[in-house]
Parts: sequence; C-alpha cells; structure tokens
Amino acid sequence: MTTATISSVLADVNESDLGLDPNFNAPWMPVLRDVAGWAVGSLFVISGIILAVGVVMFLVAKAASNSNRQDSGVKAMVTGLIGVVVLGSIGALLVWAAGFDPFTESAAASAALVTLRGTVLQETTAALGGPADV
Repeated sequence: MTTATISSVLADVNESDLGLDPNFNAPWMPVLRDVAGWAVGSLFVISGIILAVGVVMFLVAKAASNSNRQDSGVKAMVTGLIGVVVLGSIGALLVWAAGFDPFTESAAASAALVTLRGTVLQETTAALGGPADV
C-alpha cells in the first residue's frame, strides 16, 4: 500500500459515522460498576499484602542471613509493586478513555483552598491585632 492509499483509507474511516453513541444508562451498569470497583479494590489490597509479606520476608531473611529467602522476599516485593503499578495505570487509562479531566477539577480545588487559606490568615492576623493585609 502506498502512502496515498493509506491516507485515503484513514480519511474514509474518520469521515464515517456509525450512528453509535455510548450510553451508560443501562439498568445493569451500576452492578457492573460495583463489581469492577470490588475487583480493583481487592486487587489493590492483595498487591499490598504481597508487598508487605515480601518486605517482612526480606527483613527476616536478612537478619537470619538466609540468601534464598532474601531472593524470595525481593521477588514478592517486585510482584506487589508491579501489581500496584499496573492497577494504577489501568485506572488512569480508564479516566483518560472516558474523557474525564482530573487536572481541571484538582486545579479548581487547589485555587479554592488557596483562597480559603488566605482568608483564614487575614482573619487570624486581624483578630490578633496585626496588619490587615498579609
């Protein structure tokens, strides 16, 4: 295939409209969301347990000078870390794919917190008899 052919195929794909819009209002969607939340939460806990067991195994083996158990502890720690990283990446991918913008919301929350902090500081300074504009 030439570049012109690939470009024309891609242009046709971009211009096509299947008339299909995702609708998340199906009656079973809350159940699926709950099950997915339980699964992700459980996997985070399991990964945390694996990580904690790996740390304890490594430290006990280090104190006992047992190199075989140290290797097992390191493997468990790496497995737990990989699990947590993969789960976090899946969560971030879902947020991105769904079109949410978490940074805008967190920026608005940060701005509100800074405004509140400034107001509290001014009121506290005024109550203590200090200068009004700090």
